[in-house]
Amino acid sequence: MTITDSREMKLYLWHDVLCDYTAGMAFAVAHSVEEARGLLVASEAYWGSSDLKSDPEVHELDQPFCAYVHGGG
Repeated sequence: MTITDSREMKLYLWHDVLCDYTAGMAFAVAHSVEEARGLLVASEAYWGSSDLKSDPEVHELDQPFCAYVHGGG
């Protein structure tokens, strides 16, 4: 995992991951997409690193942002 010198962080969202009966969503706030992927892969709760090969949705953190995921099962 590489951390850049930039202080600017972004929100990275991956949709349609961790699929069971329905699709899930993974997210990380990080300096780069590589760092975001590394944080998720290192997370004990995350078990689908192959899901993270797609490009994430990226949000600059210079303005408010929200997201939600409905439960399923």
